[in-house]
Amino acid sequence: GCARDLFTSIVSAALMTGVKTSNLPLLLPWAVAILPALKIVRQRPVAVAAVCVLGILSSFLPPAVLNWHYCGDWSGRLLEDDQTHGSLPIRLGVNTVYIGLVNLAPPVFPQADKWNSFVQRVIPPHLSSKLRESFTEQGPPELHAEQMQIEENAGFGFGATLLLAVSAVAVAFSCRKSFFQFQFDSFDGLFEMGIVICPWIAVFALLSQSEVSPIGRIMAPCYILLLPLLLRSPCHEQLVRKCWWRGSAFFVFVLAAGLLIISPARPLVPVGVLIAKLQAGHSKLSARIEEVYSVYRDRNHAFAPALAALPPDTKVLGLITYDDPETSLWQPFGSRRVVCLEAGDTAAWLKERGVQYILAKSTRFGNRFPDFNDWRQRMNAVTIKEIQLNLRAGTGPVDWYVVRLN
Repeated sequence: GCARDLFTSIVSAALMTGVKTSNLPLLLPWAVAILPALKIVRQRPVAVAAVCVLGILSSFLPPAVLNWHYCGDWSGRLLEDDQTHGSLPIRLGVNTVYIGLVNLAPPVFPQADKWNSFVQRVIPPHLSSKLRESFTEQGPPELHAEQMQIEENAGFGFGATLLLAVSAVAVAFSCRKSFFQFQFDSFDGLFEMGIVICPWIAVFALLSQSEVSPIGRIMAPCYILLLPLLLRSPCHEQLVRKCWWRGSAFFVFVLAAGLLIISPARPLVPVGVLIAKLQAGHSKLSARIEEVYSVYRDRNHAFAPALAALPPDTKVLGLITYDDPETSLWQPFGSRRVVCLEAGDTAAWLKERGVQYILAKSTRFGNRFPDFNDWRQRMNAVTIKEIQLNLRAGTGPVDWYVVRLN
């Protein structure tokens, strides 16, 4: 059953990634893992074919049909910039450093703002321009650190990463000969080596191609595949019995549990009571805690001020933003439709789709969009209200425009 699932996964992955050369290394772990199971294809071809068909129908076909309907092609690439930008060595180097930063940053990092300011100061201007050419969105070029690890930016984890690194170094010194030793005299030995090495090749390809900021989260499925190379030495059996290692492992669990308890999205502590006690001293810490938790508490109706500025009978709304919690704009579900705008969209194209009002984020102009006044003049539009929305605790309030097409 597992072998047939692997076969279905590799077929679906191949269909979804296409035949682009840069994507092929990402399929290596699946290709190697499926080798011993190929005999099942010969022994039970009908059963394997049936499972593959079911897998494609459930995994590949639904997104392909939706992409064809909404994007114009089955893969969705028509709306994506499919070309890599900038220098491959820069992308690989920055992504590698950024992965280390994401996974070694403390779960709660109050000094993140000072770190971010320090990084911006030390990066030379000419290097900064090259970094921005190599990445499509803000993120790795800034080596940005967050004050708290949350779902959007979480990686393998500070405690787990540090314990893994210490364990690997300790075993490497105590068992030098067996740490990276492989057997090449049999198929099983070659297969084991392939299973262990191929995920690293796939991650190398991912780091060299990725141009987006949440690379730590994107790599989440890969972390478990990277561990066998570092944990294959038999000396780990003696290491995990040592008291210091068991104490460290318990501390890792405590770190994870603590972060789970204070998570702003789903806090398990009475945050209101805590903030009330801290506010007695009017400290900056209490103000910061209040801001962070209020932003997440109000996220389900984050766009309420913008909706209040629109006519109640607005059925279609244009939206200019990126990666913001727009769910509240659709509520109550079925009453309103949101159309996301691109820089090349025209007023006539929007009117054909029933768009008269547009909600636009100010930071998108001068970046992905032209200057706001130039765009508004080209669209023959008028600003009916300017509001501030605090959708992210890390960036603070941002100006938004409510625009009406004439």
